[in-house]
Amino acid sequence: MGRKKKSDNMQGFIPFEELVPKKSRFGKKSIITVITAVLALIACLSVKYGSDNGWSGVSKTLKVNQNIVEEEGKFYAHFIDVGQADCELLKCGDDVVLIDAGDVDGFESISSYLDSQNVNEIDYFIITHMHADHMGSAAEVIEKYKPKNIIMTKLTKKNTPTNDIYKELLETLSECDAKIIQAKPGTAYELPSFGFVVLAPNDDYDELNDTSVVIKAYFGDNSFLFQGDAEARSEGDILQNGFKVKADVLKLGHHGSKTSNTAKYLDAVSPKLAVACCGKDNKYNHPSKEVLERLEQRNIECFRTDNNGNIVVVSDGKEISVVTER
Repeated sequence: MGRKKKSDNMQGFIPFEELVPKKSRFGKKSIITVITAVLALIACLSVKYGSDNGWSGVSKTLKVNQNIVEEEGKFYAHFIDVGQADCELLKCGDDVVLIDAGDVDGFESISSYLDSQNVNEIDYFIITHMHADHMGSAAEVIEKYKPKNIIMTKLTKKNTPTNDIYKELLETLSECDAKIIQAKPGTAYELPSFGFVVLAPNDDYDELNDTSVVIKAYFGDNSFLFQGDAEARSEGDILQNGFKVKADVLKLGHHGSKTSNTAKYLDAVSPKLAVACCGKDNKYNHPSKEVLERLEQRNIECFRTDNNGNIVVVSDGKEISVVTER
């Protein structure tokens, strides 16, 4: 790949430059058939939420490997199953925001999913922080989907990675035509159909997890909070700075770790449901028992990519419904 002149959009990311050089009825069917059909139905049931936290009926279903059919005027938050990693797609019509890009081996799964959702171009690509399980396939995403804007966290010399994954990302950033934007709390971004506001990071943290870009997306009366791996300190700073975190849906911080998702923060967000992006039988035991207990105590339903596969939360601007792969 030929080298382009370094984009002016990279200005302001001094640590990058200093550390890395540019480069129906059953009738008479058999009992077995009936049982099979019932079990298949149960496996695919999803929950619809109105203004309260309770069950209010059965919503749509999504069978394994079957694409969800979008309805005009509705907002879709996709929590893509990329194992012990993060990748979320926000979509309404042609308006697209992608949050994170899984691990280094995640691009094939991400690309396949994005293609199935007819994603050709990304309006905003948010890389929450520079751990491999969030930015591992970011370079490949940028090369294929040509995001118009890329929002990234501010780094310092102390916490800037020096690994090859980060170097490859910097190289790709230096060659792309996207506008590179440093995440600043309080900054709002509007697309034709929905918007989002940045809530963090609020300080120059040494811990990379706390450098996570936290955003709150909104569509009509519904809102969605995406935490990256932000831990207790970042959560506390978000609350101290007076940001309105109350949301219908919470993407649990740090895959549901007990170092995030504090009781105080959960009380402030008061979500109807939470989503944990985690891998099957992961060695970290995410989501943690403590966090699951906090959610249960608050009657917050929790969906998990390790158990449910791909998860889609659908909003019509007033009510939300959950669609799961399994």
